[in-house]
Amino acid sequence: MTELNSLIRQRANIKSQVTRLKTFFEKIKSDNINDLIYNQLISRLNLVDPLIGEFNQLQDQIETLTLKDVAEDSDCQQKEQEILNKSELERGTFEDNFFSIISQVKSYISNYMVDNASQNSDHSINARIQCGAGRVKLPNINLPTFTGRYNEWRHFYDMFKGLIDSNSSLTNIQKFYY
Repeated sequence: MTELNSLIRQRANIKSQVTRLKTFFEKIKSDNINDLIYNQLISRLNLVDPLIGEFNQLQDQIETLTLKDVAEDSDCQQKEQEILNKSELERGTFEDNFFSIISQVKSYISNYMVDNASQNSDHSINARIQCGAGRVKLPNINLPTFTGRYNEWRHFYDMFKGLIDSNSSLTNIQKFYY
């Protein structure tokens, strides 16, 4: 039973790490984001992102140990079903919370990157135009490369839309260039 308790404590630790990210994010999301907060969000996200795999592994071990204990009981089938239902609820609740906070943080980070890059791009273009040069040398904008992975499409699309498509200081020809 001590092994089971150890696994349950480890699972609780993972859940608390996700809760800490959620608490931090809820405190800062009403503030204006700056580079420090952006870097903290990236660091926290990198720390929490792999936890879904660890959680699932621990949950599998907990289920295995719990079902092994129940297999020796006479009302095995009913208790087994109750354990599986409880485990499914535990897993579903964690995944809902996990993916909700991860997607919110990633969206917030993407919006910051788009806003920041768009502002830098606008300042650079306006400065070149105001210098009086008849011919504008377009600045290099580091656009993300779309790898073809479905889960990266939204990030790529948001970056492109914010940097190029919605940039009113670029002409259609300049947009085509990018």
